[in-house]
Amino acid sequence: MRTSIAALALIVALAIPAAAQHAVITLSPQDVEALSRQAERLVEQARERFDRADGANGLALLQQAAELESGAQSLQFELARLAENQMERSLDEEEVESLAATARAAYGRVLEVADISSITKMRADRGLARLAQLQTNRLEDLERREETADDYLVMATSNLPTRPGERSSGSVARTSSGGYRNITSASQFHNLVQRSGLPVLVEIGASWCPPCRAMEPHIRSLAAERSSSLLVLAVDGDDVPTVAQRFGVQAYPTLIMMRGGREVGRIVGGMDKQNLALFVDRY
Repeated sequence: MRTSIAALALIVALAIPAAAQHAVITLSPQDVEALSRQAERLVEQARERFDRADGANGLALLQQAAELESGAQSLQFELARLAENQMERSLDEEEVESLAATARAAYGRVLEVADISSITKMRADRGLARLAQLQTNRLEDLERREETADDYLVMATSNLPTRPGERSSGSVARTSSGGYRNITSASQFHNLVQRSGLPVLVEIGASWCPPCRAMEPHIRSLAAERSSSLLVLAVDGDDVPTVAQRFGVQAYPTLIMMRGGREVGRIVGGMDKQNLALFVDRY
């Protein structure tokens, strides 16, 4: 017996979530990509049915298309759920970001569907809000884990002898390396700040921010001139949001001076090289 398109859509809608229940344990990027491609194919079939709906067959084709769209939506929600579950288990910041992007795209595809029901829209909107909170919490948790690991490392090495018959002072080994650094992760930021024996100027901005772009050559020039006495860390608040959140940044650019791993001063807004130097010298 030939299986109808509507019946196939129903089988896919029911079978994929069931299979995914097992896949959640070992979800990989390849699994995510495969589910995403299946969802996109379902959506494309649904659109074809809408385009072909005319005359006496119009109602039947529209019904089939609706069932296909429903199957695709179920798949997208399942894809988002799998990504969120894996986020809760991940111990890697980049993987968390990637999985969050996958889930966000899945919810976005649901919201792109024409004539979406109010219940489905509300479910997708709530999913996006939950995802944003989950991503923030997970990244903050990973940052705390890194800080705790660093503390344990310091404790473990604090009593190691630096020379035969001599005990360590117990302080973190600090470096006098200065200059300009682009920050790509919260762990990189934390490690550089904690290990720097120099004052640290943190510039938190964004690539789309005009004052940030205007100030960049001045900051780079200052960092080059004071490479032996100042470490400058440039943080894109959109790319490394946990650092911006840690300092409660509400506007770009925000400049923060740090000594010994602690904030000693801050200012908001762009400035020229002369005023940058005055700000640094104040602390």
